[in-house]
Amino acid sequence: MAFALLYLICFILVAFSLPCMYRHSSNFRKCVFRLITHCKKQSIWFNKIPERTIVWSANRDRLVTQGSKVELTSDGQFVLNDARGNQIWYADSFRTGVSHAAMLDTGNFVLANRNSTYLWESFDQPTDTILPTQTLNQNGILFARYTETNYSIGRFMFSLQSDGSLSLSTTTFPQHSRRTDYWSTGNTDIGFQVIFNQSGLIYLTSKNGAIRKTISPTPVSIEDFYQRATLDYNGVLRHYVYPKSSVGRWPNAWSTSSFIPSNICTAIVEKIGGGACGVNSLCRLDDLGPTCHCPNGYTFIDPNDVLKGCKQNFVPQSCGAGSSPETDAFDFQEMKNTNMHYLDYELFEGLHEDWCRQSCLEDCFCAVVYFNGDGVCYKKGLPFSNGVIDPSVTGKAIVKIRKDNSTLKDGSANSKNKDDSTLISVGSVLLSSLGILNFILPLITYVVVSRIYFSKAEVVQPYQVMTEVNLRYFTYELLKLSMNEMRIMNAFIDFGGYKYIKINKAIKLIL
Repeated sequence: MAFALLYLICFILVAFSLPCMYRHSSNFRKCVFRLITHCKKQSIWFNKIPERTIVWSANRDRLVTQGSKVELTSDGQFVLNDARGNQIWYADSFRTGVSHAAMLDTGNFVLANRNSTYLWESFDQPTDTILPTQTLNQNGILFARYTETNYSIGRFMFSLQSDGSLSLSTTTFPQHSRRTDYWSTGNTDIGFQVIFNQSGLIYLTSKNGAIRKTISPTPVSIEDFYQRATLDYNGVLRHYVYPKSSVGRWPNAWSTSSFIPSNICTAIVEKIGGGACGVNSLCRLDDLGPTCHCPNGYTFIDPNDVLKGCKQNFVPQSCGAGSSPETDAFDFQEMKNTNMHYLDYELFEGLHEDWCRQSCLEDCFCAVVYFNGDGVCYKKGLPFSNGVIDPSVTGKAIVKIRKDNSTLKDGSANSKNKDDSTLISVGSVLLSSLGILNFILPLITYVVVSRIYFSKAEVVQPYQVMTEVNLRYFTYELLKLSMNEMRIMNAFIDFGGYKYIKINKAIKLIL
């Protein structure tokens, strides 16, 4: 096989060599570490096919930036540092004495000492792929990538547990812990190692080497085909082959030799989780593999990540007290051979389908009715999970959706927003007016009372200030009494053509 070890760092294009080990028959003639522009991963990929098929990466969940570099240090440490010198990843060789790195023809990248003893190898740290001659030991795990183009750790895992059980499982994303098995050999206490041999067979062995379970039963020559077994982002483990020459019936592309499980849409049925395609979504198997679909009235939450599931694209039925049940505003989409397992909240037996439909129409929590054809119907709310379309499903799902002439989500939302905006505007005006009145009314009261006392009060002898102006004075005690203990402001206040100034304990009114 031909492999290249790539250090994919943003906006850099550098090449350098380290001492290597390789056979003369190797397709990979020189161990070169390439830093490729526009990429952010440290990876191993096939070197002699047009497709850049990555089979191993070091920093799956932590992408590097411009200026990062990989280094084999003088003390034998193989590290990846960012532009600031912070360590992003390192090969834990556990021991010093690394003298060189080597990219083997098998696709295994190794760190070795002067005696060519491997101190660290990428085959012991798999990501989502194993290659011919590679093994998966107990507690070994493959994690699927997040999406077809996102190599971060995703939602599925292939693992050989310490008890000898080999399984494909959903994970508690993003914690990456095992949740629900959808394919398993069972707890046999005999599974010791998964082997991908040179004949292209993949199988589980016991400690004595006996084959206990065949995973990929059809042998494929590694002399004629590049091969890999990859846990794809959708949870299917596939044995891929690529012809080394264009001779024969095989196309010059990756083709599937075998895969497990045979139907992931029906295999994944979990009480916690969304199923094969996520919540409110439907999984259907076709010739190209599993595909995810949204029922009518629903759209993908993220078209670039369909496994997130679907969301309602219409205004849900009102559940408000005293509100109309809106039975005339909704209809049903009938989907044969379709079910959403679990999360039923009501069950009716011995009833006609029309009764089930009407019951769902009058129930604002009901999103789907599953009718098995034998007089049994199940009500399901949102979100529903484990949605599947498959001939093995004997019943049908009846999905409640708004009619075409009903208020759509966007229009309703806009109308509601307008109403809310009007209410907010009116409320703001009222609150502002109240605030202004709270400030003005005391001043008006103060002026009116002052004028009353101005017309009645006797003139007192003024202090000897501002003698050139004919002013009348009022004592502080008199004003305090008239304003009912109102606080006299300590600054200039202009209102209605009057100015009030506190001078010692007298207030003079300037007309």
